[in-house]
Amino acid sequence: MRTPRDALRNFRKHFARWGATEYALLLVLWGGMSTPLYMNGWGVFSVLSLPLFLGFILCAIYVAHRCIPSAPALGSKRSHIIEISTIVGPVERHGTLSFLNGVPAATWTTHEGGDRVTVEATMTDLTFRNFWNAYRYLHALQQFTTTDEKVELDVRSNHLITVAFTDAGQTYVGNFLIPHVCAVPKVRAWVEQLEASGNFTRPGDRENP
Repeated sequence: MRTPRDALRNFRKHFARWGATEYALLLVLWGGMSTPLYMNGWGVFSVLSLPLFLGFILCAIYVAHRCIPSAPALGSKRSHIIEISTIVGPVERHGTLSFLNGVPAATWTTHEGGDRVTVEATMTDLTFRNFWNAYRYLHALQQFTTTDEKVELDVRSNHLITVAFTDAGQTYVGNFLIPHVCAVPKVRAWVEQLEASGNFTRPGDRENP
């Protein structure tokens, strides 16, 4: 999923791989910044101008990385989908929450043995908006991103969550593999809320037979 946050990550990666040309340009920039300071008697600040400049860039990147949302706001002209899949014991569960053309919907399908049951759950604009806005600013979710399609995804111990949206005619997709017992409180709470929309009993909450 390509977002403004991805652009920041790419900038940091390129910054880490700078070569002689990039550092030469940086020295030229430093000279342009420090010379006026030196000529006006601010020698100390002329020496510190480069580290201060670099520190400002890194701080700005960090703040932007923490504040920029992972996706655009919910809009009737965009398509928004959140899918969640997992297996708990003999039960396979798949939920699709969507907001298409301004219409919210939720479909949950349960497989147990040879039986398959599909239920259309209640989904309001406000409920989906809360799910979507929580995702947009859930920066801790990025550590659970999975991009390697060749790796077998263990949905018996994890939730596989796929988030997709369209923007300006393009489709963006992100996949996240989140453990049933997630140690990140905000991520765990978000998953629990998604499950609750389909009256899904969470792993560890099932009553003993």
